[in-house]
Amino acid sequence: MEIPELANHIGVVLADYDTQLVTMTVREEVAFAMENRGYDRETIKARSEEVFAQVGLIGLEDRKITSLSGGQRQRLAIASVLATNPTVLVLDEPTSSLDPDGTAELYRLVGDLNQKHGITVVVIDHDLHAVLPYANRMALMVDGSIACDDDVPTTLRYMYEHNIHVDALPSVFTTYMELEQAGFHSDEPWLSIESAIKGLHQIEMAHAIQTEVHGESNSNNNQTNTTVVEDRKPIQRVDDVQGKDGGAHA
Repeated sequence: MEIPELANHIGVVLADYDTQLVTMTVREEVAFAMENRGYDRETIKARSEEVFAQVGLIGLEDRKITSLSGGQRQRLAIASVLATNPTVLVLDEPTSSLDPDGTAELYRLVGDLNQKHGITVVVIDHDLHAVLPYANRMALMVDGSIACDDDVPTTLRYMYEHNIHVDALPSVFTTYMELEQAGFHSDEPWLSIESAIKGLHQIEMAHAIQTEVHGESNSNNNQTNTTVVEDRKPIQRVDDVQGKDGGAHA
């Protein structure tokens, strides 16, 4: 497939998204790509309204791009790419210039585009903490080659067990792996704080049940031992036990 044909199916938002914004206002920016592809005016208007709703820019259509915040400009770059209906959206280092709140907001948007609008989203990022709760597949590249391409827990486990970019693993996942190696297990891997809390509750409950079972077992053993002692014949005094020669044995 040639690059012009790929461009009809794949939309890319660069890490430096400001370089992709070329017009004066929000409305003009979203319309620009569609005008280049020959969309008619009614289609441009209808499609613009759709993408403004998708990325949360309703009410900002007539704002100048220079007056937008960094997060809003990034949403505008995503909207201008989505306007042409790509089936795949590629985000290159999308959180590099965002604070933690902006990062969380971006990935909520990305998750919504994928889950509610059926758009395949490919994220290229070194910071895994925020994106993992929304991901269902993860590919690991080492020296330009794909080392592992599987579901998220499998790829993270591969990284941990092969000591590849371990410092990039979320701390909740490394804690999960360390607890697993120590003999503690939970129903699902920890990919977020919420799943870690759930897993800790499961471990705590399992420990409590195990303690209770062992306690009952020890109690039953004690009762059995007492019964055995009670069933024994009375112990005779040493000086009452006669030897074969009729004498007493000490």
